[in-house]
Amino acid sequence: MKRLAVPAFAVLLGSAVAIGQQPAAPPLTPAQSAAVGGVNVNAALQPHVQAATAAQAALVEASLTLPLNQADLTAKAQALADAETKLAVARADLLATVQQALRPLDTT
Repeated sequence: MKRLAVPAFAVLLGSAVAIGQQPAAPPLTPAQSAAVGGVNVNAALQPHVQAATAAQAALVEASLTLPLNQADLTAKAQALADAETKLAVARADLLATVQQALRPLDTT
């Protein structure tokens, strides 16, 4: 019994590491920390999130209104798609900004 405990523990430990454990990232330089800390994600995305939320609420309201107005429903769905696209682009732009700040990761 004791002989099985060690290999079983090793398998359990190995599977825990394989399921989502990532190696530690290299430490940031002071300049990188300042650049990443200077990006206010909430403030940058807030207008886009609010626009998407408003468009979603308008679409839900249009979908629950009787009689159903197909043209209005289509317009509201398109407005939501546009708002979600702008939010996705804003998120991608922020990611690019942070990645650019972290570009020189060589700490040697």
